[in-house]
Amino acid sequence: MNTREIHALRKKFIFIFMASIILSVGVIGLALNSVTRIINRTSIHRTLDGIIENQDDIEAILSDTDDPFSDDANFIQAFSSYISRYRHICLVSRSSDGTFTTAGYFGYGSGSPGTGGGNDAVSARYTEYARKAIDSGNKYGRYGMYYYELSSSEDGSAVVAFIDCTAEINAGSRLLTLTFIIGLIALLISYLLVKRFSLRIIQPAIENSRRQKEFITNANHELKTPLAAIRANTELTEIMNGPSEWTASTLSQVDRMNGLIQNLVMITRAAEQEDKSELSEIDVTKAVNESR
Repeated sequence: MNTREIHALRKKFIFIFMASIILSVGVIGLALNSVTRIINRTSIHRTLDGIIENQDDIEAILSDTDDPFSDDANFIQAFSSYISRYRHICLVSRSSDGTFTTAGYFGYGSGSPGTGGGNDAVSARYTEYARKAIDSGNKYGRYGMYYYELSSSEDGSAVVAFIDCTAEINAGSRLLTLTFIIGLIALLISYLLVKRFSLRIIQPAIENSRRQKEFITNANHELKTPLAAIRANTELTEIMNGPSEWTASTLSQVDRMNGLIQNLVMITRAAEQEDKSELSEIDVTKAVNESR
């Protein structure tokens, strides 16, 4: 194996190693983001289920509460598991005659009352989302940063619970971005390390190849000297005693040995020329036109 083949093998190793790293990092990143998304989605659905199950109590409490930061014990107990996580919590009810009413907790520090009537713009937005949710018929869904759950009755009435999941969605986006950035950094570091250490690993192989070439070159000179002496002695014997089958066999083996040595030297020189050659792209069309 010559130096060029060793370097080609090194590049192939680097390619396979980096492909494995990319696959591993991709699978880990995908699994991490998928699990986080599933956990967040499960938590959101559980929250919505809790709001739907306690809708009557929540609507009654919100209707009696003018301040979203009320110290009322019932209000705090009803929303203790929600207020700490979600900016907006809203219930939109549609009666059997098609009338919509909203009740919700709208934002931290906004100064808006607990009931929907205190913030017409927010109420209108949630009412529009509720219409779309009811028309779609899906139990769970999402509009922008808001997740909802729909609960319908046979008499045509329906309740849609909304929660603002801006924090969760932004956290998921940040996690995805961080995963991508960290993955790129890990790939860059891995590439630099494997490139550096692979070069050190192949150095012994390159050195062995060089020594092998030197040995063959030196052997050419070392072996030709005794072969020349054997040929001279054999030819002298033939001159003195005449040719025989033994001298002919000896000369034949000397010629065969010389041929083998010559082949080894030719192979070594061809490998050396291949290592020294540099491949480059040329414009064949331009070369042909210039030769005319």
